[in-house]
Amino acid sequence: MNPVTRRAADMAAEIYRGKATRPDEVAARLEANRAELRPVLGDRLPSPGALAEDPGIVAFERELAMRDRNPTILREQAINAGLRDVVDGLAPQGDPAKLQLAASEEAARLRAETQTANDAAIAQRQLRVDTVEGRAQTADAARRGDAAPLAPYQSADAAAGASQRLDNAVVDQTYLPDRTRKNELYSAVDPNRTEMVDATPMIDAATRVRQQINELGPQGQQLPAEFVQRVERLAPNIEQQPSRVLGPDGAPVMRDVNTGGTGQAAVGDIVDLQKYTGKARETARQAGNFDLADNIGQLRAGASRAVEGSPAAAEANNNYAENFAPKYRPGPGDEMAKFTKEIDRDATRSTTPPSETAKRFLSSPEKAAALRRVLDDSPAGAQGNAAVRDYLLSDLATSGVIDSRSGMIRPDRLRAWRQSYGNQLEAAPGFGSEVDAMIARAQKGERVSDGLAQQIKAAQTRLRETERAAGRSERDIDDRISKGALGAVIDADPDKAVHSIMQNQANAAGRLRELAALTANNPDARAGLKAAVRDYLIDRGTTSAVEKLPPGDSRSPLSPAKVQALFGDHANALTAVFSPAEMSAMRVVQKALELQRTEQVRVRSGSDTIEKGLSASVFDNARDTPLGRAAEIVTRLKFGMLKGGGMIASARRFLGNMTPEDSRQALDLLNRAAIDPDLALLLASREVKVGSPQYVNTVQRLLGAAAATRESVSEDERRPLEVTVRPTRN
Repeated sequence: MNPVTRRAADMAAEIYRGKATRPDEVAARLEANRAELRPVLGDRLPSPGALAEDPGIVAFERELAMRDRNPTILREQAINAGLRDVVDGLAPQGDPAKLQLAASEEAARLRAETQTANDAAIAQRQLRVDTVEGRAQTADAARRGDAAPLAPYQSADAAAGASQRLDNAVVDQTYLPDRTRKNELYSAVDPNRTEMVDATPMIDAATRVRQQINELGPQGQQLPAEFVQRVERLAPNIEQQPSRVLGPDGAPVMRDVNTGGTGQAAVGDIVDLQKYTGKARETARQAGNFDLADNIGQLRAGASRAVEGSPAAAEANNNYAENFAPKYRPGPGDEMAKFTKEIDRDATRSTTPPSETAKRFLSSPEKAAALRRVLDDSPAGAQGNAAVRDYLLSDLATSGVIDSRSGMIRPDRLRAWRQSYGNQLEAAPGFGSEVDAMIARAQKGERVSDGLAQQIKAAQTRLRETERAAGRSERDIDDRISKGALGAVIDADPDKAVHSIMQNQANAAGRLRELAALTANNPDARAGLKAAVRDYLIDRGTTSAVEKLPPGDSRSPLSPAKVQALFGDHANALTAVFSPAEMSAMRVVQKALELQRTEQVRVRSGSDTIEKGLSASVFDNARDTPLGRAAEIVTRLKFGMLKGGGMIASARRFLGNMTPEDSRQALDLLNRAAIDPDLALLLASREVKVGSPQYVNTVQRLLGAAAATRESVSEDERRPLEVTVRPTRN
């Protein structure tokens, strides 16, 4: 394994491009054709010169092959075998006999269908009767199926169970946790009564209430006396009292003495007073004493202002105002407020039995709205919604909506039940729409049971049967079979199932489309059709030159001219049989054969570019060594166009800058480029400047280099690039 020098890579690229007919187009054409062929043929491709469609490169490859034709022969045998593999693979498992079997079965089917068409008219009336009865039974079964989901809800315990589940969601999983949270927050406010706040806002509120009392009414009915007195005792009361100090006049000096409160109160005490005033205000409202309730409200507002600075009190008040009150205390007449207060007063639930909860809240739109307000903000909302739906379904199932004799839903009773509830059905989200859909199905089922839809369908069935029977006859079918594609396939030899069709170019495409339709749902028959067409292509598109295939391959190679003619005659017919992917593969075969024809360039043995010697001191000193002989060949490839003495002079100047090893490596690169598209593409490309380190590195990589190049050296320096080149395998 020897390193490749930059001089060798430079010379190989210059010679390769110099041999090209159109050097600037070689790379693009080579890359485009290889990209088109490789997905189908893999690495079994035409030579790089053929891929580039460049006669000059092709001739150069032939010139190089004059010394060793084995690589070229092996490549040509490989691509010929690859092309046959592609064509053979169009139907690898196809058997034309399967196509003939399918054609025979189709012919038999058509004849039987024609024969039975006459019997259809006889059975027409009975068919109508059977159809009406069958569809009526189906419609009745569907209507009973619509009623079946209501059966579990007809039991006496269904409604009570649903109500208890609703109560659990509303009370146990929503109200009681919210109430506990409220009480815990208030209990955590100043438990040791150490947080003192200015009680002035509360004292001022008590003063205003006392001043606003209706003088015409009894004070006891308008003023919460006990609460006001407790608040007033908190206010300071400054009085003038004599001191022990005597003045100039001998009388005791007067001093200010606070005989009242400190003006402050513990936050915890204020919160406790709020609990009291809350109950007091509710009691006043229930008694109809709204003046007293309003005054208590003012006192409560003052107390709230007094504890605004306490974080714990603020948290408790915020929770009450934002979470608890909107759900459970929106107003005195709200059903949820009444319900929860009854629970607070009676923990035994004797006045609020869970089995009656659903009925209580579904008895009016307002009560249903109160229920929805809580469920919409409940962790058990889904359970509550399901329970409401179950309760409504139980009420529906026991309302007489199901006919006791037929077991079907009566649309009239279902509509009446729907109207009795109205918007209250939306207490279970979407249930109103569910009932509306149930009504629509019940009404439709009732119409179908009347027979209208069945009569229409029966009439349509009779019409279709009459149309299918019209115009059919045994003579028409026999004529169609014998003169069409079916007859051509059935009567043919299995090995030439479609030969007669393909030979008739006028209607080949139409008949192949007929066979394609026949085999559309029969994979075996479709494979047989493809195999038959493939066999025709092989029979008409190959030659007897078996030496063009690898030893042991007894198949016949494809003929470029014959294949071109076949494609020209049958392109439209082939698209009726083969898939787009298979057609694409055949076009690749056609393209590869066309490119192979480019390789038919003859080079006369002993041409001037190879056989004539060059005279130079370096050449003369080294010509008898293996490296010298390689240098001689590369020099002739470069300067073969020079004449006479000029040629010899140029050769000497060229060899003066190259070692024999450089020449041998350049020849090795050119030989490899004749069979390696990647290396040929690099030598022909202008994207990397010839002679640059990048160019040489790329050459080394394509040749399988195992080491990186060192720093670039000057043109006069003889040290080669330290890159190891591994020999390629033929």
